[in-house]
Amino acid sequence: SCLWAKGAARAMAHSGGRLLTALGRLGSTVVAVGAAAASRGPREHYRALAENHEAPKDWQNLEQRFLAKRMVILANWIDDALANQIVAKLLHLELESGTEPVMLIINSDGGQLYGGFAIYDTMRLLSAPVHTFCLGRAESMAAVLLAAGEPGHRYVAPSARVMIHQPSWTVDGKRKAADVSVEAVEATVARVRFTEAIAGCCRRPRKQVECAMEHDHYMAAQEAVDFGLADKVPA
Repeated sequence: SCLWAKGAARAMAHSGGRLLTALGRLGSTVVAVGAAAASRGPREHYRALAENHEAPKDWQNLEQRFLAKRMVILANWIDDALANQIVAKLLHLELESGTEPVMLIINSDGGQLYGGFAIYDTMRLLSAPVHTFCLGRAESMAAVLLAAGEPGHRYVAPSARVMIHQPSWTVDGKRKAADVSVEAVEATVARVRFTEAIAGCCRRPRKQVECAMEHDHYMAAQEAVDFGLADKVPA
């Protein structure tokens, strides 16, 4: 993790940013906290806490240190609870400074559209530029958030994977037929909004994006840059 932090720091230093330089300084803390957590209990305990949107005290302290350096971590399935947490952190950093960049670090397989678009709209409404960095993966809605970052400051790690596809939509089988038709219309609206968001961020024609999203479209780091979802792959 220290090697990744140093690589990310060099990328941001080259672009004039300061946030990932701070990430490099925190690298040793990440390792120390991770080792301490592993020594105190089984992984299942921490997984259960994560599912309840809670975190061990060590992780909470680490998140606070990242937040103090204007870094926000999105590392889970996006639902309303997680989206509210991310939005609150972004607004908090906006109140602290409307000019200094915020770094949104992403490792997520996507999630709910409405929650994701709450984060997306917040990123777009902030005065402070939001830089994005994908570590691991950015799939579905998480790929939209990666692409929504400040142009020129959307990074994807060399081994990361990015995936876009048609948004999925399920309808409860117990609903009335009239409600099903309403949900069908809403699903179409959501798909159009999803497609337009990617097309706008990537500066590609909507039809071209729709074709690319017909099936799960996985991309390596450089492919994501070529598509327009990111700007740089740090060496």
